[in-house]
Amino acid sequence: MLILPSGKAIAAITDSTEPQLSSALTGLSGEEWLERMAVAMQRQSYRGVFVYSRGDTSSSLKVIHRYKDGEDREKLVQLDGEMGEIVRAGDEVVCVLPGNRLVSLEQSIPSGPFAGAFARTLMPKKEHYQINVQGEDRIAGHHAVKISVMAKDSYRYNYILWLEKESGLLLKSALTNADGQVLEQFHYTSLELADDITDAELEPNKDGEVFTHESLPSIQGSGDWPAKMEWRIDWLPDGFMSVNKGVAGQGVSSGNVQVFTDGLASFSVFIEQPSDGNMPEGVSVVGATVAYAHKLTWKDHDYMVTVVGEVPVVTAMKVAEKVLPNTH
Repeated sequence: MLILPSGKAIAAITDSTEPQLSSALTGLSGEEWLERMAVAMQRQSYRGVFVYSRGDTSSSLKVIHRYKDGEDREKLVQLDGEMGEIVRAGDEVVCVLPGNRLVSLEQSIPSGPFAGAFARTLMPKKEHYQINVQGEDRIAGHHAVKISVMAKDSYRYNYILWLEKESGLLLKSALTNADGQVLEQFHYTSLELADDITDAELEPNKDGEVFTHESLPSIQGSGDWPAKMEWRIDWLPDGFMSVNKGVAGQGVSSGNVQVFTDGLASFSVFIEQPSDGNMPEGVSVVGATVAYAHKLTWKDHDYMVTVVGEVPVVTAMKVAEKVLPNTH
């Protein structure tokens, strides 16, 4: 019952149009909802604005995603501070930085939790996560199903996910540590599921000077002995798999950069020759993202291993300390 300023009482407005899950969806398990999310991340077309927060920083971005003729294309536009864009067409990823520098990225490098490149090939398993349906909610005007994904060991974080009821699209996520502290959040503030996205909407902003091209990550110096080696990692948390065999490029062998994921969490391993340009040894943590640099020695050769990703510090340290030349 609502009371108007005049004192007149009226019946409370109810949402009689709330969509009901079909009988086929009502009984879905947490794992089945994650499988639907993986499909929706690639095949659902949409426009939206979302906020991404980690640590004490947050930013707003606009996203346009289209699936057409078997290919998914996506454009991300930074809405805070200087203009920046990320444009992806299939496996080609391009980042437009302030000043209109155009940077080509390897698709295998993680762009954040639940990156579509991973979701299409690998999903988290119940051996490593307890996955449960927690109920229903409403996010950015859309009805959502809430899923908890709780780590069974100390080598990965926990996730709470809100998936759009009808499509399975991810509407909101919260990444937490073992103490329940939220380290990273993502949520839409507006979202339109749309099938009318044009090619023009997905084109990068080309104002200004001609673009220059660079490659990331940059490991320079083909004469550096690490670039001539193949590398192995003697310890990985159970469930993590390689999604590339390195990043090819000038001065970069197939083993200098390796990327691993368990379907949710991901991290990259970089092997370089020590130099003044390296990240200092030790740990840096921003929100859920850790960077751990560790110097090792093999047959009088020093090399620097840096692990970067959305995993606990203990995971990054154990991985970095077990990177060795593959001499077998």
